[in-house]
Amino acid sequence: MLIYKYLLESGLKHTAFSLFNEANLEKVDINSQKINPKMLINLLEKSLIFNQIETHMYKEEAVDCKESFELLVPHQCRTAELKKQELAGKINQLNHDLEAVLNEDEITNDTIQKIKVTNDKIAQIVASEKLDLLALYGENDAYVSLWKIKVDNHTNKASLTPNGVIEFLNLESSKDDFLSIQWNDSGEYLLLAFRDGRLFFFDENAELKNFLRVEAGLTNQSITWSPYSSELLSLVYETHYMIINPVQGSVIKKEERHVKSLIWQNSKNYIILTNEDMIYLYEVGNDLALQAFVADEGTETIKLSGNSLFLASFSRKTNSIKVWTMTSKDFIYSITDPHSISNFVWNSSEEDSANFFNVIVILFHHTAKIFDIEYGDIRSTIELDEKRAPIISALFYHKDTHLVLTQEDGTISVYPMFSIASANKKAQTIPSTGEVQQLVKYGVTNGVGISKNDLLIVKLKKILQH
Repeated sequence: MLIYKYLLESGLKHTAFSLFNEANLEKVDINSQKINPKMLINLLEKSLIFNQIETHMYKEEAVDCKESFELLVPHQCRTAELKKQELAGKINQLNHDLEAVLNEDEITNDTIQKIKVTNDKIAQIVASEKLDLLALYGENDAYVSLWKIKVDNHTNKASLTPNGVIEFLNLESSKDDFLSIQWNDSGEYLLLAFRDGRLFFFDENAELKNFLRVEAGLTNQSITWSPYSSELLSLVYETHYMIINPVQGSVIKKEERHVKSLIWQNSKNYIILTNEDMIYLYEVGNDLALQAFVADEGTETIKLSGNSLFLASFSRKTNSIKVWTMTSKDFIYSITDPHSISNFVWNSSEEDSANFFNVIVILFHHTAKIFDIEYGDIRSTIELDEKRAPIISALFYHKDTHLVLTQEDGTISVYPMFSIASANKKAQTIPSTGEVQQLVKYGVTNGVGISKNDLLIVKLKKILQH
């Protein structure tokens, strides 16, 4: 109606008549006589004024600008240049700091390399294997930095190159609101989540691609990308869960149900663990469960095998692990132990693995037991020195041919898996490098982790080749 009134005021009566009929304006319950003259122009002028004020605010101060401000042409001025210069300065500083560190970095041995990338304690680290990129967040930093990582095949030395910086200030956020960083499986999106429900999606060059605002109340563990699609993201709250399409910004499903966790089986199906210790398999878009499993009391973790054919749950309360096939509600194994189980992991069970099998590695403080699904029992037990620090992680490498155990003191042990029954033989141990808070797999032969304030790069290629 505003445009219709403007056309009449401008003497474009035929155009106004066409618009009136094409848009069925006779059905609009607004009297054009009540619209003030030149209201459309006034509104556009006000929007330009507000846009100009917003555009020329930099660090809470107005920036003097002599460039013309137009409605349909993108505005480029000193404000944008200041922001670009600051970002370039930040990257140059990171480059300078990194070069100084790389010249003096501590090479513990041929396998482990420590690099200092921040003066602060590293709080979070995520790796995108497909892009050779790391995203790092320091405990008191107000930004997330992106780094390109490369390991020289000849010198076996790792190098880092800054790839971008995401400033919280530019997102109108602070480090106190920051929650987590996550890559999706393809490396197409890096998600920055804040406690107030704001989700920012960046590409590998730290360019903002999308923004969504969802309900507050998320935790670090309650946000899960589907590894099969960048258009599926699950959000678990205390009283309900949601599945959204972050690319389109749409809600695919919302269900009022107390859920402990949600994992993805494939691009269509997902699995939830409820507070009532029930496990349900759903298809996206279908409200009826495809399958239901009864878990042990106090179940806190559910994990799928690498080929998604088997499901396992872990209850610390009953100190047990249950295993099902995805086609039957009846469990096939219930694994218990007199010693306290701390965690468990599946192997990747990739079809092109050297040994195609399904095993569960059950972790204790200083012991790892390998349960063979086909055999139906423990096939091997790995005993570590009880005087050393407890095990914090178990990762399979090189198409399941090797199992890598990491202890809190930084000791890393590599066990060949060509024969499951003799996995505890011929282990190669990398000496302690100091306390390790986190270690994640990076590529086929490498790992990255956090050792106090340093970035820890573990290069296993030579070991895995023997």
